[in-house]
Amino acid sequence: MGYDDYTIPGLVGLGLPLVISVINQRRWASEVKAVVALVVCAVTAAIVEALRGDLDWADWRKAFMIIAAAALGFYHVYWKNSRITDRVEAATSPGTRAGNTHRAETDPAHQHPPLP
Repeated sequence: MGYDDYTIPGLVGLGLPLVISVINQRRWASEVKAVVALVVCAVTAAIVEALRGDLDWADWRKAFMIIAAAALGFYHVYWKNSRITDRVEAATSPGTRAGNTHRAETDPAHQHPPLP
């Protein structure tokens, strides 16, 4: 794997949380959302390697690890804190009110106890 072999999957992984948030639904458990994210990363790695013309196990595995690490890392550093993915997820989930995009407002597991 050369320079582009690491750069392309890394750059693809940076934007992948937006795609994952379109697929994920607010009502799903966090474990289901994690499996969806890994499956999307695996499929994306296969697409990236197929487009490069050298799809084999070793290249796919490296691309998957890079894409998954970039997607997970950038999600926690940027996308989660900006709440953009929460808004996308709310907009694409059926039954979510348009103005209610904050997870703590709709999910009791994410609500904070009242202050004394």
